[in-house]
Amino acid sequence: MYGVSYGSDLALHYLRDYPDGIRAVVADSVVPPQMNLADTLWPNAARGFDALGSACDAHPACQAMLPDLVGTLARTVTYLDAHPQVVSVTAGDGPPVDVMVDGYKLMFLVNSASLAANGLVDMPAIIAAAARGDVTPAAQLLASVQPSPVPLVGSGPTYGVFCGEAVAHTSAEAMFGAAKKSLPQFPVAVLGMTPRLPWLVGDCAAWNVEAVPDRVAQPADSTVPVLLLSGGPAAVTGFLDDPSSSYRPQCLDIVVIPPFSTSLAGPA
Repeated sequence: MYGVSYGSDLALHYLRDYPDGIRAVVADSVVPPQMNLADTLWPNAARGFDALGSACDAHPACQAMLPDLVGTLARTVTYLDAHPQVVSVTAGDGPPVDVMVDGYKLMFLVNSASLAANGLVDMPAIIAAAARGDVTPAAQLLASVQPSPVPLVGSGPTYGVFCGEAVAHTSAEAMFGAAKKSLPQFPVAVLGMTPRLPWLVGDCAAWNVEAVPDRVAQPADSTVPVLLLSGGPAAVTGFLDDPSSSYRPQCLDIVVIPPFSTSLAGPA
C-alpha cells in the first residue's frame, strides 16, 4: 500500500482498521491519523524555517549572505505586513502584471518552496533581497505560483478533510496559540491565517462540515513493515522488494544536496 501526503493518512487508517492481507506500507510525506493538521500547519512551517536556516548556516556563501535567516525573515515579514509593496513583473512570456507582496505572501513562498524539487535553492537569496527592500524576485515567483484557497484538488475533498477531521476538533484560539508559540517573532495578522489555506476557520464555518468521530484520530498500531519517507522512488521499490526492519535505502549514501544561490542568476 502506498500513500502520499493525505494519502499516507488514508493508508495508515486502512492499516489500523483492515490489516489482513497487507504485506507492506509506504507512507510518503507522512500525515499520521493522530495529528490535527489545523494545529500543526504553522508549527510545521516553523520547523521548515529552522531547517532552512540551519542548511544555510552550513553553506558558507549562504551564511555570509544571510547570517540569521529566520530572524531576517521575521523582520521582513513584519515590515511587509505593515507596508505591502506592489511591483510590476513578467511571468514567462505573458504581459507585465502588478503583484502585491505582503508579509503573508512572503511566508507562503518560503513555506511552499519545499514542495518543488530544488525549490529552496533560491529562497535565501529571495529573502535577502526582500530584506534589502527589493521584493521583485519574490513577486516574480508569486506571479507564477499565486496562493490559492483550494490547492490542487476540489473544494469538497479539501474542506471535507480539513473541516471535519481538523478544524472541528480544535479552535481558532488553539490554532493561533500553536502558531504564536512556534513563531513568536512573526506578526499576529500573519499567524491569524493558515499556510496555503489562509481563511480556513471562516471557510469551515461556511461549509459547516460535521466533526468526524474521535476514533478517526486513533494512531495506527501494527506489526506490518512501514517505510516512512518524503520522496524517493528508488527507496520505495527497494523496500517493497524487501520490507524488513533491516532495510536501508542505498540512496542515503549518495544523496547530493544542491548548493544555495547567493544571487538570483544561479547557484554559486
